Amino acid sequence: MSPWRALTCLCLFSLTASCADQPVITTTEYQQVYLPDRFLRDCPVPQWEGGTYRQIGAHAKRIKTALENCNLQLQQGREYQDAIRSGQQLPDSVVPLK
Repeated sequence: MSPWRALTCLCLFSLTASCADQPVITTTEYQQVYLPDRFLRDCPVPQWEGGTYRQIGAHAKRIKTALENCNLQLQQGREYQDAIRSGQQLPDSVVPLK
């Protein structure tokens, strides 16, 4: 093998080694999000105190209101959790604890 050919092979070999892709290193970061207690408290359930059939309608309305308030509490908790996970500013409907 001629010296020029050997030198050319050596140069080409060193050039291909420098063009190699660097390995991609992926690290997984886990983040645990804790919800404030105000989102986790029990929802009050209106109790039937007895009475007439006319009062059943009023009691059903109290139960519906309690259920809507509980769902609103859960929705705010989900918005808070989503905002924390995505690193966004908290929604206006969710006031952070201080």
